[in-house]
Amino acid sequence: MAIDYEALGKRISNARKQVGITQEALGEQLSMTRKLSALLKRQSAVQASTH
Repeated sequence: MAIDYEALGKRISNARKQVGITQEALGEQLSMTRKLSALLKRQSAVQASTH
């Protein structure tokens, strides 16, 4: 089963906005650094563009 990274990203973004937290705050809650968060976003964007 393939992961739809674009849809996943949108769901995370929408949920984060509904709760009213920033990307940085979400990263802190998930124990992620901004660098790791940016890397994951780039990877998901690359994978989404190849589908």
